[in-house]
Amino acid sequence: MEQERSRLLASLFKDNHERLFRLAFRLTGCKDLAEESVQEAFLLALVQKKDFTTHPNPEGWFTLVVGYLCKNERRLLRSHSEVPLESVFHLAAPETTDDLLVLLPEELPDPDKQILILRFGKQMDHRMIADYLGLSESASRSRFSRALERCRDLVIEHNAF
Repeated sequence: MEQERSRLLASLFKDNHERLFRLAFRLTGCKDLAEESVQEAFLLALVQKKDFTTHPNPEGWFTLVVGYLCKNERRLLRSHSEVPLESVFHLAAPETTDDLLVLLPEELPDPDKQILILRFGKQMDHRMIADYLGLSESASRSRFSRALERCRDLVIEHNAF
């Protein structure tokens, strides 16, 4: 019985996919959204396989479901406005590297300052730092750890009584 339901669903997919895709494309105007809607309809049929296979008109069921999914997607797109990224650059957080540079001890070597600024000022993770500096991730972690230790020692040294 389960194999029969699976065969029916596979047959319906093969026979109706192109028709449902064209319908979804007409409703959404986007190939990706159309394909997602059709795939979601078949996924719903798969999840509700037992109820779906007893439906008197499976092709009609798919047509209705794809139509509803596309309409819902259009409704969602209308309610979410798109804002060009360039128009919100001024809202981004200001660079903190200058403030951080002032706080670091002058005696700290430039490579140590650089890795501390990348980690704390630019908030890069070790993978990003490694890519940026052309190092392995473990080398980035080691360099950061040593720089942090040297910085801490210099701060303690300057603040010692």
